[in-house]
Amino acid sequence: MKSISYLRIVAFVFLALCIFGAAIAFIGDSAHLFHSGYEKKIAESLNSNYFVEGVTNYDERLVQKFRLNSLPIGTELNTIILGSSRTMQISENLFRKRTINLSVSGAGIEDCIALYHLAKKFNPKRVVIGVDPWVFNAKNGLVGWKTLSDEFLAESRSLGLSSKPVIKFNEDVWLQLINIKYIKSSLQTNIKERFFAILNGFDRQDLVMTTAENPCPDKDGLRPDGTRIYNSSFSLLSPDQVEASAIQYATPPINLLSGFDRIDQNYWGLFKQFILEMANNSEVLIVLPPFHPATYKGIMGQVGIVHDVELNLRKFAADNGFQLIGSYDPEKVGCNKFGFWDGLHPKTLCISKMFGTSNRNVTVLKH
Repeated sequence: MKSISYLRIVAFVFLALCIFGAAIAFIGDSAHLFHSGYEKKIAESLNSNYFVEGVTNYDERLVQKFRLNSLPIGTELNTIILGSSRTMQISENLFRKRTINLSVSGAGIEDCIALYHLAKKFNPKRVVIGVDPWVFNAKNGLVGWKTLSDEFLAESRSLGLSSKPVIKFNEDVWLQLINIKYIKSSLQTNIKERFFAILNGFDRQDLVMTTAENPCPDKDGLRPDGTRIYNSSFSLLSPDQVEASAIQYATPPINLLSGFDRIDQNYWGLFKQFILEMANNSEVLIVLPPFHPATYKGIMGQVGIVHDVELNLRKFAADNGFQLIGSYDPEKVGCNKFGFWDGLHPKTLCISKMFGTSNRNVTVLKH
């Protein structure tokens, strides 16, 4: 009898801890997986032409989805930008007409296809697509696109692709309620503040809407065109600190590039079909964002296939008459170590060199 009572106590304590942990994960919700009011507020503010400061732990893909779904039908978009965080500094200033940067961190080809599906109803005249080498790595491990799995599948059907079934993000997201790592990260949020924010529909919460750019010390921001404003703690890193982070990224195992020894033909075929389809309706510009010199050197020593990716992309662009600018090699773009925020992300200065007067494809700016 005593053993039965003991087991009941253990079971009760275990159940109580599970419920407590799930409550912390749900209320704290460090990545805003269960409450989309935060993302809706960001999207609404950007569409109202506000700068948004203090963004943190949010689903970038949901912001882009809400933003595109809430734009009035008939809105004219001259240019949309697809890609990863490495293209988040490509701004409207380069094109002089209405531009929205739809880049999301850790983007794969699935993200670009899904976001294009949402944006194509606005008939963009130009699509700028940043292509990272990991897009063609079958072992890249990217899953963030599952937030937009419905849109990806819909556009895949439009392209006539026989896409394999995918687990919808909102079907497996609830497992985060019992994920120890997610519970720990949620504990770091202000639980009391988040609880009342949930009750108020995340009205403003920790976001600040302004009419001018003013970087926060520890949180990022967004401009009305969708480009990222880095927090001052990150953007003010010294060249030596940036160099150290660049070397660290290229130290094996290299994130997103680990195990990349051949170009996946399924991804390559999907990419080509997607680009050719977009070109039926819009001008397509392919961009290869450069890596920090130290990162590129490390990558070339460990993942030489990245060089083959660039060669394949250049040949594909030339064979089909597409404009392609940039290079994974910073030297070819004219960017030195001072042109990067870290090992992966080029600064505006470096981006401008890709689109600048020294580039033979500068005609893209004249449309």
